[in-house]
Amino acid sequence: MADDPAKKESKTFLQKAGGVIIDFADWAGEKLGEDRAFKAICDDMGLDVKKTPEFPKLTLSGIKDYVAKPSPGLEAWIGVIADITKLVESIRSVIDAIDLGAEATAEETFQTFIDLLASNYVRDRWFHLYTWMEFARFSTEPMTLYGPQGTMAVRFYESLKAL
Repeated sequence: MADDPAKKESKTFLQKAGGVIIDFADWAGEKLGEDRAFKAICDDMGLDVKKTPEFPKLTLSGIKDYVAKPSPGLEAWIGVIADITKLVESIRSVIDAIDLGAEATAEETFQTFIDLLASNYVRDRWFHLYTWMEFARFSTEPMTLYGPQGTMAVRFYESLKAL
């Protein structure tokens, strides 16, 4: 007889979020962990690399235990906090490895870096969602207040016609 779906315990929202964090951390480690790949991303963004980032050993075992357990307790939370601390240290090592200059430049560059990672992550994992997101981004650009003459509907139509 098949398993009764009512008997299976569903994951909480925090457990699902932990699963996404694990997947993103694994993906980012794979993409940024190689020295050549990190330098290539920095070159694409026009950044100077001071040194190779020193990533701490990220196993994320605390978050993985939290996600896997049916009803995680306080010990699981302590493991999650320890793993998040390691993740923040990894991000700090990336920031320390790049010569960012002024504070405003650092904030803008870091925001761009996060946007780049997020869009590439979505493109790699959920290409259909990425395609719809890009279409939405494209369709809003000609409808901004600062576009060429005409109403936003006219500008949108002209953009589609030109495409």
